[in-house]
Amino acid sequence: MKSQGRRIQGFTLIEMLVVIAIIALLASLIVPAVNRALAKAQSVKCMANLRSIGQGIMIVAQDKNQEYPLGLVGSSAANRKNWVSQLRKEYFNMDSDVITDQGRDNSGVFLCPSAAIKGGDHHYSCHPVVMPFRADADQPGRGYPLGSLPSASSTILVADAAQRPVMGGSADAQFWTVGWAYQAYNPSASDNNSLIDPGPNMDSDSPPARANFRWRHDGGRSANFLFADGHVESRRIGKVTRGELRVPAL
Repeated sequence: MKSQGRRIQGFTLIEMLVVIAIIALLASLIVPAVNRALAKAQSVKCMANLRSIGQGIMIVAQDKNQEYPLGLVGSSAANRKNWVSQLRKEYFNMDSDVITDQGRDNSGVFLCPSAAIKGGDHHYSCHPVVMPFRADADQPGRGYPLGSLPSASSTILVADAAQRPVMGGSADAQFWTVGWAYQAYNPSASDNNSLIDPGPNMDSDSPPARANFRWRHDGGRSANFLFADGHVESRRIGKVTRGELRVPAL
């Protein structure tokens, strides 16, 4: 009798090749599905972070004369605070809200799991008009009053933001290069529903990427946004309007 083919531990070579091909096919189907599920889970965790951040902002606002916390305060590293350090003091009972006085809280609340650069102080930025910059740390002045937004449910307050490698992955405190954020709110403006320029969608220490939104979810096609009423949405590129960034000036 002729041999039916070389056998390898009970299998012919052809049978082994068939098994290997089936395993490869299954892997090609399973791995992308696992990656998509992981990316979705990371986006869900990011959205949970933003909801917690929204609660923290409201806690600070209630304690500060019904005003949103300032986005950045102080002109020198020795006395500088930002909205993240202020919230950390409220969240974790830190003794000081000065950035240089703070250690790591290790909570991950301010870090997006989908961020390209891990670590850093925070991966989110705030609205530069609702939570503005004040140079004088001793007398920063009033913050933006709660209840002054024409539509809190459609005003972006905090968002996924481009990171700065030199800062170890931290985002700028404010998304100050998103061009339409500085324009005064006009409910009758004809271009309120026009789309914003989404920016370069990259991390950098310098413009044009710096302090823009970072579309790091859904394969680089969407970002997560906290609105002023506390709800969180995931939006794709091309789904954010100018009106959602326009607010009345103080």
